[in-house]
Amino acid sequence: MNEQSFSDRSDFEPLPNSAIVYRALLRKPWINEDTGLVQSEAYYLRKNKNEQGISVNIASACSPEQCAARFKKCYGVARLEVGVFAS
Repeated sequence: MNEQSFSDRSDFEPLPNSAIVYRALLRKPWINEDTGLVQSEAYYLRKNKNEQGISVNIASACSPEQCAARFKKCYGVARLEVGVFAS
């Protein structure tokens, strides 16, 4: 999903496995200061906002710098690889 506003999730085409997306880290506590690793809280859905998924930017459409520049404060950008979770 992209930061652009769309009215319905069905507007999105599924991303292929191995596609790269960026997640803007908008809260300082989302990054562990000692390790530099992203905390799991950066990926939680906010139930009070009835979220259906996390906001990401598709790497083929923007750089990490462009992703961060969309916000007044951004503490970092996480790089994620899309894939199917197999248990």
